[in-house]
Amino acid sequence: QKNIIIKLKNITPYIGIATARNVGGINAKGDYVAFLDDDDFWPKNYLKNFINEIDKTYDCFICKIVGFNNNIFFKWKTPTISKIKIQNLFIKNPGINGSNLIVKKKVFKDCLFDKKLKTGEDKSFIIDLLLKNKKVKILKKSYSYYYASKDKTKLSHSSNVLVGKVSFLKKYFFQMDFKTKIKILLQVYYLLLKNFKK
Repeated sequence: QKNIIIKLKNITPYIGIATARNVGGINAKGDYVAFLDDDDFWPKNYLKNFINEIDKTYDCFICKIVGFNNNIFFKWKTPTISKIKIQNLFIKNPGINGSNLIVKKKVFKDCLFDKKLKTGEDKSFIIDLLLKNKKVKILKKSYSYYYASKDKTKLSHSSNVLVGKVSFLKKYFFQMDFKTKIKILLQVYYLLLKNFKK
C-alpha cells in the first residue's frame, strides 16, 4: 500500500471557491486534479473508479451526482454528453459542480475557474474548456454526493442563482445565440419575481 502525502497551503481566508481551486490546481502534483467541496463527499471507490475509466485523450471528466439531505439520498443530476453542449450550458446546468470534476493538470495552463462569478464557476469552467476545443468525457461508474440544501447561504439558493445568471449573460453575451439570450432573460425575470415575493 502506497503512503499518502497531504500538503496544506495557506491562502487568504474567504478568497472564494474559484481562486481556491485555481491555487490547488496550479500547485498540485501529478497528471490529474480532483476537487471536493467542504459540504460534499465521495464514495469510497471514487478515485479508483475514475482510474478504471480513464482515457488520456480527454482533458476533463464529469461523473453523475447523488443528492443528500437529512440522511436521505436521492437521484440528483446525471450529465450526458448530449447535454454538455455550449448553448445548452448557457441555459442550464445538467450536473456540473466542483466535486464531480476531474481535470488534467496541464489544463490549468490554458484555463482557470472564473473568480468573478459568484455562482456557476464550475459550469463556466467547462464552457471555457469547450471554447478552447478541449475534450470532456462523462464517467459511467463514478459518482459524487452533493449536499442539496435550500439554505440561503448556499450558492445554489435562488437569490445567488439570480446574480450568477446576470454575470453569465454578461460574460458570454457574444457567444450566445439569440434564442439562448431570450431564454436566459426569461430565467432572470422569473428569478426576480421569485425573490421579490419573499
